[in-house]
Amino acid sequence: MGKWVRANKIFSYEERVAFYELLSPLVEGLGGRISIGELEMFNVAPRKDIWFCLDDDDSSIRSVIVTQVKHYRAGLRVLVLSHAAGKLEDFGAESLEQVESVARHYGCSRLQVDGRAGWGKVLGEGWREFSRSIEKEVSYG
Repeated sequence: MGKWVRANKIFSYEERVAFYELLSPLVEGLGGRISIGELEMFNVAPRKDIWFCLDDDDSSIRSVIVTQVKHYRAGLRVLVLSHAAGKLEDFGAESLEQVESVARHYGCSRLQVDGRAGWGKVLGEGWREFSRSIEKEVSYG
């Protein structure tokens, strides 16, 4: 497993080129739900962060995930993880400890993963299904 770092700046042109080259295969795994440009914009969006899991020598991005803090009117604050792609082993127990630390930093009392049902198996004990989305392609002819 690599190490997770938060991208917390606006990228220079050279960094953007490298960013696009490294993330293209990962974004393809998200099935058209987000573009690389949108991922880049999360760095400046309020309460949204993009996280990279880097190789041990920091030379390439192994995985990516987006987090967002959701505030509910009743007072609940939830750290939502979405748009994850990359190597499955990067999303293990050690990563979850870091995620919980981020949630505490933002004053969140819950974590939520928006994704496919298989994440329940990956994340393991302590997680319960909250909701499920289903989808269908629209036919044009």
